[in-house]
Formats: sequence, C-alpha cells, structure tokens
Amino acid sequence: MLITETSPRSPRLALLQHLLERGEYMALERFWQEVETTGSPLIETLEGDASQRLVTFLWRDQGDTRNVVLVGGPASIGAFAENQMQRFLRTDLWYKTYQLPVDLRTTYQLSVNDPLTPCLDVQHLLKRMMFARSDPLNPQPITSPLGLPGRHQLRQVSVLELPQAPVQPWLTAQPHVPRGRVKMSLWHSQSLLTKYHIAVYTPPGYCQDGAPYSVLLLFDGWMYMNYAALPTVLDNLLYAGKIPPCVVVMHSQLDYPTRNRDLLCSRPFVDALLQEFVPWIREQYHVTAQPERSIVGGVCAGGLAAAYTALLAPELFGNVLAQSGSFWWQAQEPSIEGMEEKAWLIQQFEHSPKLPLRFSLEIGTFDRYTLVDPVTANYQFRDVLLANGYDVRFAAFNGGHDFICWRGSFVDRFCELVNRQS
Repeated sequence: MLITETSPRSPRLALLQHLLERGEYMALERFWQEVETTGSPLIETLEGDASQRLVTFLWRDQGDTRNVVLVGGPASIGAFAENQMQRFLRTDLWYKTYQLPVDLRTTYQLSVNDPLTPCLDVQHLLKRMMFARSDPLNPQPITSPLGLPGRHQLRQVSVLELPQAPVQPWLTAQPHVPRGRVKMSLWHSQSLLTKYHIAVYTPPGYCQDGAPYSVLLLFDGWMYMNYAALPTVLDNLLYAGKIPPCVVVMHSQLDYPTRNRDLLCSRPFVDALLQEFVPWIREQYHVTAQPERSIVGGVCAGGLAAAYTALLAPELFGNVLAQSGSFWWQAQEPSIEGMEEKAWLIQQFEHSPKLPLRFSLEIGTFDRYTLVDPVTANYQFRDVLLANGYDVRFAAFNGGHDFICWRGSFVDRFCELVNRQS
C-alpha cells in the first residue's frame, strides 16, 4: 500500500524533522553518516503489524535535482509521476515511503530528473527504464539480466530484501556436491533460417544406457544459466534427493527481435521445435519421448511460449512451468467474440478441448505496469485452466518481474512438476 504524506511517516525522518526544527542543524549530517553505514532504503517496523515494514527510499541531492522517481520495486512500472520522491524540508534529502509485506524481495532503480511523460507502449517503457540507475546509497547493486548470449545489454539495479524474504539455499555451490556437465553449442533451424544458443545440463553419472532421462526445455536459457545459477541449483537438488536425474535444455535466441518473434505465440517457432529441435535433442541425448516426463518452461515471454508450445504440441510436452508468464499478450488477429477482456492465449485454452497437460504457474504481486496487467492475466489463465479441468498449481509471491525472485521460486515450480509426473 502506497503512503502519501505531507509529513514523514518514517519514524527516523520524523525524528530528523523534529531535531532540525529545534535548531540541531548537524542532525542532517549525522543522518547521512548513518545512511552511509547502514545503507538505503530505511527499513522500520510498523507499530501493531509484524507482517509489514515501512520502507523509505532516499536520494541525496547534489544540487541539480528537479525530481527523483522510483522505478520498479513497489512502484508500478510506468507510473513515473505517481512515484516521485518528495524533498525533505529545504534540505538535500529526497524520500518516498511505502508500507510493504515483510517477505518482499525485489529490485529497483531511480530515475533522476525524469521527464515524467507517460509511455506509449511496452517497448517505449523498456527504453525509458534503461535510463534509470541503481541507488548509490544501497550497498547491494546487482546486474540485471537484460543480456542475451554475446549481447550484454545490462543494467545495474539495487536489491531490496525484507527480513522474511524466502531463503534461497539451493543457489550456493557446495564443494562436496557432485557436479553435472553443461555443454554449449549453436543450433541452426533450417525452417527459420536462425541460429540459437543451446546449453544442455546432464546430471552427474549421466550415461546413454538404461532408462531415458526426464527432460526440461527452458526458454531464455542463457538467463537461467547465468542469473539463476541453474546448474548449481540442479546439482544441489539432485544431491538432496529432491529431483530425479534429468536433462535440462536451455534454449536462447541471440537477439531481441528474434526473441520477440519466436516467444510471442509463434506457430513457425513451435513447428521448428517439433520438426527439428526436439529430434535433434533426442539424437544427441538419452532423453524420454514420453510427454508426461517432459516439461517446457520459461519466464515472462518464455512462460507464454511454454504454454503455447504445450497447446500445439501436447504429444511432446505434458507439463508447463511458467514464471510470471506474459499471458497479458494480445495477438494482432481478432479476439473470439465476447472474449475481448481476456488475452489471446487465455482465449485459446478456454475454447480448446482439454489436453493431457499439467501446469505450475506463479506471478509476483508487485509485477505491475501501467500499460499491461500481468497479475490479473495470470489469475485469469489459472481460472480458465481450472474451469476446464486441468491439473494446476499456482503461487503468488511478494516480489516483482525479476530473476532475483525467479531463481528461488524455480525450485518450487520444478519440484512440483517432477514430483507429479507418473
């Protein structure tokens, strides 16, 4: 819940205001020294509510600040004017306070001297976000995974983790845990005239004999491998007995135009998977041909593509793993009459016969944009699937559209599907 205020809701800022109004002008410098030690944002308890925290984002003016906008985190992406910080009295301190759930994990940026103009479309919005910067007062900057293989269009973001954010124990490599192997290669689609980056994880002890391995195909695989530490996660899960030995295929486009072409419900792309890619994988690796032991998954547009792939090719994949899937996406072709309020792929599932598919879906409660509504779309997709009799597991987490969340919640989604396989 957003707090708008004429006086600071933050107890720490309220105290600072009291001291300054009393004439203790060095209190502001002491405050900045404190922030340098503890970092930003300020995180304070809320009296009478242990499930929430007051979180105050800060900016120190260097003399040229006209405005500061919070981008991401608890702020709806694209709502630039609504998420401006306010100046604290007549000082160099700018701030913005939010009341947030105690288990929130997210990333954010600051846009200094933002034009405050509304965005026209999603691509315009993404370009605007590229001009934001990490919080110089936050000691936890990380690199956001906007890059594809060989194209490192990266940006620095800042991390906000509140005290009860879910632990992510599987991300850390352990010296005693046997390691699988990752083989990287380029694969060329003859029908699409396109090359793709492919990374394939095989478990410790992998062999070509015996029963074939279960298989997971992940879109945006480069980001899973580099920003979700997926090989390490798989090693740890196998060692702990949480999953059976499996082969994980991480598939990636080499540029963003190709990614958009392929992952936004492209029939030619699915045909290429069906006729070219899956046969190639089966030639190279000892993997199952049983759809009930085959999973297709991804994040964002990759989650959308995973559901679309399963819709068209249930004989290949019987399980869908979608993390914050872009189910809000609308095709150019007309909607089914009377269904305009639902996005295109949701309509296809609602009006298609039930298929032998299982789903594990999730969405962040802070996955908010001014132009699209991922949260509502994911709930609509869940409800349509359940109404049509599908086996669906659905989770909502307190976080945003961010690999810092997905890297942990992937474990829950993957284990759900693996443990439901017959």
